[in-house]
Amino acid sequence: MFGTIFTFELKRWLKNPAFYIYVAIFFGLSLLLMGSSLGIFDSFKTTTSSNAMANSPIALNGMLNGLSVFIYFLLPSIIGASVYRDFKYNMHTILFSYPFSKWDYLMSKFLSSLLVVIIITLFVGLGAFLASFLDSANLPYPFAY
Repeated sequence: MFGTIFTFELKRWLKNPAFYIYVAIFFGLSLLLMGSSLGIFDSFKTTTSSNAMANSPIALNGMLNGLSVFIYFLLPSIIGASVYRDFKYNMHTILFSYPFSKWDYLMSKFLSSLLVVIIITLFVGLGAFLASFLDSANLPYPFAY
């Protein structure tokens, strides 16, 4: 029963527009932050205390740790909504009549929602990776003067 609930919740989140909105926000944030630290924007420069490369492991770690603060707000909104949805639509009385344990139910809900958060977090790294391929000479007018 664990696998059934897990796949149902995962499919439900992948059909939800909120998932794609979260992905776009975090992807865009990481793309802009990494692009800014690479010097894509002429008028906005980030300053560092050392001459380290913008895509060095320590710089990437600092950027990902900075964005992880926003991930902390994302965790309760996704995981809490997954469990609360059944109680909101009064499905909990029907679900608890099926032959599965409370542990299977809660762990499948939690782990499927956690996987959704991990997928969203992976787009932060993808945005940082793709920002390293941006070139200010090839961007349209608002970005390159």
